[in-house]
Amino acid sequence: MTKPALVAGHRHFSARLLLKLGVFVALLLSLLSTLFAHAPATASASRASSAHKLFLFVQGIDTDFSSDDAAHNRLSGHIYSFDQPGGIVPRLAKTEPGATLKIFSYNGLDRSGHPQPYACQDTFTQHLSVYVNKLQVQVTNYLNTYPDTNIYVIGHSLGVP
Repeated sequence: MTKPALVAGHRHFSARLLLKLGVFVALLLSLLSTLFAHAPATASASRASSAHKLFLFVQGIDTDFSSDDAAHNRLSGHIYSFDQPGGIVPRLAKTEPGATLKIFSYNGLDRSGHPQPYACQDTFTQHLSVYVNKLQVQVTNYLNTYPDTNIYVIGHSLGVP
């Protein structure tokens, strides 16, 4: 499978994309620190082992999440994504069988709380605060349903290997 055609076109503004990515990461860290600001600094071993686990995958710039992937609850159908053979998703499925694996959607959630499909251009056309807000909504909605959850956010840079 070939990489998205838009990747080659970003060379002329790659510094701008890198700056956006840096700001996104900073806002993401700020969001996570805000969400967990009131959590105790240390948790007992029994609580940590009994807590549910959510692995939330954030694909980078120039990625997409098809309606077919969304309909079948797949993280992505791309060979160069998180769920490639030997990748992190198959490994987590084996080592963390009770955990939930979800993808962050740049288009937010549907009415049922499932990530909505998004296209490549949806990953870089909005202000970063819009994406941070959507991430906060997704995490908050999950925690409202499953309050005793450890959340692990896993992302990759610019959406290309």
